[in-house]
Amino acid sequence: MLIAEAATGGADSLGAEGYLRAAPGYVEALFAGPKAALRPLYEELVDLALRLGRDVKLSPTRTMVPLYRQHVFAQLKLATRTRLDLGLALGALKAKGRLIDTGGYAKKDRITHRIAIASATDIDAETQE
Repeated sequence: MLIAEAATGGADSLGAEGYLRAAPGYVEALFAGPKAALRPLYEELVDLALRLGRDVKLSPTRTMVPLYRQHVFAQLKLATRTRLDLGLALGALKAKGRLIDTGGYAKKDRITHRIAIASATDIDAETQE
């Protein structure tokens, strides 16, 4: 399995230093081509997240960007070519407003809710709560 991971360039084969070199490329690949228009929304959400505290970290992967402190509390994921989802770890909280229950709590997933972000106007007070 380790040989297969290394041959395919899997994240586990990179080691810490290799991951740090590869992470910016993951973000670039996420927003390549027709998804490039979503990059400013991503950057704005990252800025908001980093303002939560010096302990907030990003951990880009090939499919999403988890945000964590000691544990993942949110994730930024391209849902479509025109929408970015802000996933949140909110446990059993009842969804209201634009907050959508992902069914994650019942499945014991970390990310339990999401907010769809398709334009800058979607990053409002409700998104920032």
